[in-house]
Amino acid sequence: MKKSILTKLQKASRSGLVDTPIPRRPLKSSPVVSSATKALSELAADTVIQLDPKKLHPSPYRDRMVEDQEAVQSLAELRNTIELEGQKIPVLARPHPDVPGEFQLAYGHRRWKAILQLVEGSPTPEKVFIRAHVRDLSDDELIREQSLENGVRENLSWIEKAHWAVQLKQAGIKQRDMAPVLGASEADVSRYFKITDSLPSDVVFKIGRAKDAGRPKWMKLLDLYEKSTASKKRITEFLDTGEFSSLSASDRLDAVISVASSSRTGKGGKPSSVLKDYSVKGLKICSVETTRAGKNLKIPAKETEFADWLVAQIGDLYLQFELDQKGEG
Repeated sequence: MKKSILTKLQKASRSGLVDTPIPRRPLKSSPVVSSATKALSELAADTVIQLDPKKLHPSPYRDRMVEDQEAVQSLAELRNTIELEGQKIPVLARPHPDVPGEFQLAYGHRRWKAILQLVEGSPTPEKVFIRAHVRDLSDDELIREQSLENGVRENLSWIEKAHWAVQLKQAGIKQRDMAPVLGASEADVSRYFKITDSLPSDVVFKIGRAKDAGRPKWMKLLDLYEKSTASKKRITEFLDTGEFSSLSASDRLDAVISVASSSRTGKGGKPSSVLKDYSVKGLKICSVETTRAGKNLKIPAKETEFADWLVAQIGDLYLQFELDQKGEG
């Protein structure tokens, strides 16, 4: 296998598809970066070649959940950056174990997807390539490389790391060896499995990656899910409603927790109240509780000045609302 890789690289060199290896700056020490330094040093010695992006396949190990709107927007921004500035960081791939002449990604899935979008929109798709390191990786080496990339660059959410821990376990990596790979403590790894072993995967995947939510919110949901048959029923029923589907990715977990916390139900078993938090620049400014009787606005005590300002402006705001309704605003 290694001989065939060298042969491919020699042919690529003669055809002018080989780039000069990119020098790497040393990284600061951390549980993840320390492990990544060795891998990056090895890559620095690898030759960068250009591959047909359509001959690449995703890793057999899934580290990300279904992409939400925020992830779609982020991918579009990456595509535009690559289109304007080129692909600065190569992906890492291995020869596909089951498809001769094609390749399987270890990491760089977002770069690959962005370049595939460029291929689809290009008048000359045959001229669009993806820059890649190609190494002969075992399954164990591939999943470790993928984990290092996740820790250093991909910014997985807390629940995505928990899901990734499951993938590592299925690949045969022992729990005590996961901590440095995940950039987490052994206690954190145990908490990951507390969630993934107890919350059904369909519940987790419907809620999604919940980018800004950490362990406390997921543990709160788990506690509510296990609290009673009634709260479990409220959660599963709410996940199948149009109301839940219409929520943004960042609001879904909070809404499910609110529904699970409510003991009051309306017609058809639907919750009679839903609480939604509103934040600006990462700071919670208010919550709105929707009930059958109306909406209740709750402003945190620390936002007293904002509350006073809002009360003072309420008349003017309503007049502006009326103008907007008449199309005169």
